[in-house]
Amino acid sequence: MTAFAAENVAPSEICAQLNRVLCSNLAPGKFVTFFLCVIDTIARTLIYSNAGHCFPLLHRSMGNTEVLGDGAIVLGMFPDSKYWDVTVQFDPGDKVL
Repeated sequence: MTAFAAENVAPSEICAQLNRVLCSNLAPGKFVTFFLCVIDTIARTLIYSNAGHCFPLLHRSMGNTEVLGDGAIVLGMFPDSKYWDVTVQFDPGDKVL
């Protein structure tokens, strides 16, 4: 994954790049689930892309928990699959599980 992770590359683009590589290298019927997020502590944002992985939870410091439920298909199935970024605001003390 670090081979694709350069500064200022969106999580969705990393998912798309990994997907293309995995589509040509995985055995038939195999796939990968993947969740990637970038946390900007100055802007207090979490930007994520989810490729078929279990939905992460965002436990807020105020006590409530949110499901980060946006996502796309697993990696390695279809080379032209589309992935997208979701931006979530967070506060000090929030945790991603």
